[in-house]
Amino acid sequence: MIGASHGERLYEALKTLPSYGTEFTAVSWCTKGKTFENLNWPHSLTKNDVVICIPFGNDLTPRRNTFYCKRTRICHLLKFEPYPTIYWEGLYKQLESKLHALGGTSVIIDNIYRHICCTNHKHPGWLGYQQALNKQIRSRFSSETCRVVDHRQLLPLGFKKARSILEHRGLQYDSVHFRDYKPLAKRLLDLLR
Repeated sequence: MIGASHGERLYEALKTLPSYGTEFTAVSWCTKGKTFENLNWPHSLTKNDVVICIPFGNDLTPRRNTFYCKRTRICHLLKFEPYPTIYWEGLYKQLESKLHALGGTSVIIDNIYRHICCTNHKHPGWLGYQQALNKQIRSRFSSETCRVVDHRQLLPLGFKKARSILEHRGLQYDSVHFRDYKPLAKRLLDLLR
């Protein structure tokens, strides 16, 4: 598992599944709060290894545009400032290079919607920006050796409800992280079987 806080939480949830240790094991290369360029990566894989990567969550917006309210425990987006296409092209090329160097099979979980926080912080275009980036990730990285999973497939809602941002937001406790990652881990394992 490679990523930041979502990856770490998903890794911990995978370890609670009944088939852990018999059907599969997991290793975390995750570090909370990291952007893509600071993620940890293994040096090599065996032929049976599968890399599960949640690569870009902390790259969606500059940190200066977010604020964590300790009182409400909600992470707010104060300003929507999209990165230019050239920024994303650079990150995509780096990810391609990293996955190619590892070899083997890769699974990318696209960007989990974040910062749909409150009525005070409505940012026209923010959700569309996240959706457009996920569409780019799915079209650019889907191949024989790399599978892209739409994160909404992992939500315990059914895909139609998962498309509703209100339903999605209802599963989060701070507008970024989910309350419970066990259902996501179970669905991920089912997709990988």
